[in-house]
Amino acid sequence: MQQQGRTTFIDITSSSSSFSSSSVMAEIGVDVFTVSLRSAVEMLSMCYGE
Repeated sequence: MQQQGRTTFIDITSSSSSFSSSSVMAEIGVDVFTVSLRSAVEMLSMCYGE
């Protein structure tokens, strides 16, 4: 039942605004990439800085 509702929601979202949805996904991806990159740099600087 829950699975069916989830797929229907995804279908509605993608059909109503696929461009907006994809741009939001790209934005989230960039944010995640930036955060992970920053944390990796901080880890490296902590390892080699001490």
